[in-house]
Amino acid sequence: MFGSKDREGPQPVVETRAAQRSHIAEGMSVIGDIDGDIDLLLDGKLEGNLRCRSVTVGKTGEVSGQIISQEAIINGSVFGSIEAKIVKLNVTATMIGDVRHEVIEVAAGAKIEGNYSHIAEKALPKPTLKSSHKTDTGEKPPKTPGTAINQINPALSDAAALSESPKPETFGVSSEAKPH
Repeated sequence: MFGSKDREGPQPVVETRAAQRSHIAEGMSVIGDIDGDIDLLLDGKLEGNLRCRSVTVGKTGEVSGQIISQEAIINGSVFGSIEAKIVKLNVTATMIGDVRHEVIEVAAGAKIEGNYSHIAEKALPKPTLKSSHKTDTGEKPPKTPGTAINQINPALSDAAALSESPKPETFGVSSEAKPH
C-alpha cells in the first residue's frame, strides 16, 4: 500500500511522434520554399515550392509554385505543378499547370488547364508463359483462347498489341468541368 518497498523508480517518458500538422491561415503570405514531413492546411498564400506529406489548399488558399506530396487536395488555386500519388481537385479548385498523379479525382466545376499524366508504378517484367504441351511429331501446340479470338476478330489482335506496350497517359486540358 502506501510507502511500499516494491515501488519502482520513475518511469521513462516514451515519446511518440504524432503527425505534424501545420496551418497557414487566411491573410498570411509565405515567400519561399516549405519542405517538411508535415500535413499542411493552406488557407493563405505561398509563393514558392512545397514538399510535404500531404497538403490541403483551402478555398482561400493559393500556391504559386511546385507541390510535391503523397496527397494533394485542392479547393483553392494552384499556379504551377503538382506531383502526388493522390490528387483531388474539388469543385472550387483552380489548377493552372501540369499534374503528375497515380490517382486523380476532378469534381464537376473545377477549373483546370495544363497537362495531366499518370505516374506509373515501376514496370514489372512480363511473366514468360511456357507451354506444357509437348509433341513428338512436331505438330503445332493447340491454339490458346487469345489466339482463337484473334482469328475470329482480327481487330482484337491489334488492340492486344497496343495494350502490351503501355504508354503514360498524357493529355492537354483547357476547359472547365461541367456537371452532367
